[in-house]
Amino acid sequence: MKFEPYRYVKDYKPQSPSSRKGVFWDQILPLFLIFSGSFLISSQVVLPYFSFPSQEAFMIRPVKPFHVLGASQRQWETSSKEDKNSITRQEVPPTFYLSIPKLEIKKARVRKDSTEQNPQKFLGHLLGSALPGEKGGSIFIYGHSTFPWLFDSDNYRTIFSTLPELEQGDYIYIEYPGKQWVYKVTGFKTQAPEEVNPYESVSESAPAQLVLMTCVPPGTRLRRLLAYASLVDEQTLAE
Repeated sequence: MKFEPYRYVKDYKPQSPSSRKGVFWDQILPLFLIFSGSFLISSQVVLPYFSFPSQEAFMIRPVKPFHVLGASQRQWETSSKEDKNSITRQEVPPTFYLSIPKLEIKKARVRKDSTEQNPQKFLGHLLGSALPGEKGGSIFIYGHSTFPWLFDSDNYRTIFSTLPELEQGDYIYIEYPGKQWVYKVTGFKTQAPEEVNPYESVSESAPAQLVLMTCVPPGTRLRRLLAYASLVDEQTLAE
């Protein structure tokens, strides 16, 4: 009898269609996730470094009639007349400084009476809003934000990225040579861009307060966060 070695034959059973991974899961889904991630990064992280187009809905526009953050020409003229009667306004230099110890922001430059829609080298103080030292009304300051982990206190394209981390009771300081104003955070408001009205408290009879504005949620430009702070102290500094 001739001996034949044992041969192993794999028991092959074709997989049923139900046990196979679909094309969607192993091909289309990964491509979709890659595309979505790339789009998110490019639109929400890269763009804020080059432009501030998201602010057009609530920033000053070079059109007529003149609109500022949704405020009418008449509102702006009213606030300007009040400002002309204020000697303090003339004393404030073109650039003053904002410090927020909680956020490690120290003496950030603020451009007085700004009409800049894309403030890349400073924070903007809205034209027509109050200034430190005036009897009343809101000092309205706006700035860029993006994802919090990109925050850099020296980079004005990211400087307000951690603004949502402020809490009631935190202190904010405004300063220019010889003067300092101390504010305490009192509350927050989140609004759609078209709902923001920075001139709701421009009258000298309104309490003196500071309003800081940026985009939220972090890394998006869907809504606007407004942080409110009340004046608690005024100091004269040695020059």
